[in-house]
Formats: sequence, structure tokens, C-alpha cells
Amino acid sequence: MVNLKQFGWRLFQIRVPEDWEMTAEGGGRGRTYIRLEDEQMVRLEVRWDDISPKKEPNVKKSLDSFLNELKERVEKANLKFTRLGLREIEVAGHEGYLYHVRGGGELLGASWYCNDSRRLFVVQVHFRTEEYERMREIFQSLLESVVCHGRKWWTWSVYAFRFELPEEYELYNYRLLSMYGRLSFRSKRDVWYVFAYQGMANVILEERYNGDLKKWFKDAYLKEALKQYSYYKLAEEHKLSLKGHEGRRLIFKPRLSFLKKIVLDSFLWLCDVSNRILVMSVVAPEKVHSVISSEKERVLESFTCH
Repeated sequence: MVNLKQFGWRLFQIRVPEDWEMTAEGGGRGRTYIRLEDEQMVRLEVRWDDISPKKEPNVKKSLDSFLNELKERVEKANLKFTRLGLREIEVAGHEGYLYHVRGGGELLGASWYCNDSRRLFVVQVHFRTEEYERMREIFQSLLESVVCHGRKWWTWSVYAFRFELPEEYELYNYRLLSMYGRLSFRSKRDVWYVFAYQGMANVILEERYNGDLKKWFKDAYLKEALKQYSYYKLAEEHKLSLKGHEGRRLIFKPRLSFLKKIVLDSFLWLCDVSNRILVMSVVAPEKVHSVISSEKERVLESFTCH
């Protein structure tokens, strides 16, 4: 039995094998694309199109068009393309279609329209022919775990760290590398959440920051992720346990009283299991900061670092 983990990105959740990691994310003009791989090959592709509320798509017609485009690409590579199966299914309470094709490898996929989020989905897994039985079971588990609507809190995950945020927070920008990553989210209330990780923490801390976690925070993280707040003064510092690790809570405020009262509240710790520094920062107007304390606690509680 394959061990699965929760994967989430842009208000879409699915359970995938533990060794599958996101390696590409993109899109444009109302389309989003996500790719996950293991050490051997591309394993999962997820694509959705945002649909205008004025029209509801024909899922079968859209899928036929998608498969015809796939057929053209396969045949252009001088490979044979074969449709092995197509049948009706249900995914997350929506009617859809399951397909199986072969062409330079095999694909099991599904397509459906989520009328709640107004998104047309295509999800497919890649595998070699001899892997069919195993991948069929995995794909069935994937489809049963799909969440495409109906949640107030959503999972976000990448490179083995994971957290949950309320739906109102939108991904503003991000930088994802194997050694360093950062995701910034913003709400209409002008509240920001910023999450970051730093790999090879033991080496980087000792060689560049004399083993000082707070020095790394001020000299590296703040300047990259929240440069506009790097001149703030440290108002409070607390030692505390975070996810079973010794950590710090650092609260920064403006140096000058006439400046807009913004609070930068950060939690950081060194995870010795993954050998990474983890950070969660909340930036909010002072009045709002006191109101969202329970929300902030829930987000921090949801954070998984290893």
C-alpha cells in the first residue's frame, strides 16, 4: 500500500504518494497548470480553466479537444497514440469522464466541471505499461481525495512543508527553489502571511551567521521577503517551542511613532529533521493584528515542517 500525503495549491487539494513533489506551476489567461514528479519521471499533471459564469462547458467536448491535441503531439514525435478507454465517473460530487490512453507511455486521466468554483479540470497520471495495476489503484485514491470547492480553509504545500490558510488569502508572489523558498499571501483586509524555508540550515547558520537564528532572520530573510520592514525595531522577543523545536517569536514595530502602525509578527525555528529554517510571518495593521490572533494560531498549528 502506497503512503499518501496531502497536496494543495490554489484552492485545489488532492492526496498523492509521499515522494511526489511539485516541480512546475504556471498558467495565464484563466488557466492554471501544476506538475508533480518523483525521482523517475513526471507523475501527475493538473490543469484547470476558469469558466465565465455566463456559460457552462461541455465536459465531453472539451475533453475530446484535449485528447486530440495530445494525439497530435504524440504523433508528431513519431509515436503511436491509442485511446484505451473512456467512461463516465463522478469526482467530488461532479459528473465527469475517466480516460486511458497510450502514446510514449500511458496516461490515466479524468475531467470534470466544478460549478461551485467555476473551474474545468483535467487531472492525469503518467506511468509505464508495467505499472498499470499499481497506478490504477493510486489514481483511484487520488480521485476519491479531490477537493475543488466547499472549504473555508485550504491546504498549501510544497517541498515537504505544508500549512492551511483561509480562502480569502490569495497567493501574491512566490519564489521556490530546493534551497530556499518563500510564499506571500494577501487578503483584502491588508493582512499578509509570508512563509519561507532555508535548506542546509546547519551549514549556512554556522558559516554565515555564527549559528545565530535571529541574525539570519534579519540579514537574509527580512531583506529578501519583507525588505520594506527591515528598518523596523524589535519590540518583543520570546523563546518558545514550535513543532517540537526550539524557536523564536519576534515582533517588530515602526521606529517612528508617526508612521502607519503596522506589526510584523514572526515565528521561526530550526527543524533538525529536515535541516531547514522555517518562518511564518504575519504583517497587519496594529488594530487588525489583535483581532486575528485565533486565526494566526490556527495557521501556525497547521504548519508541518517534516
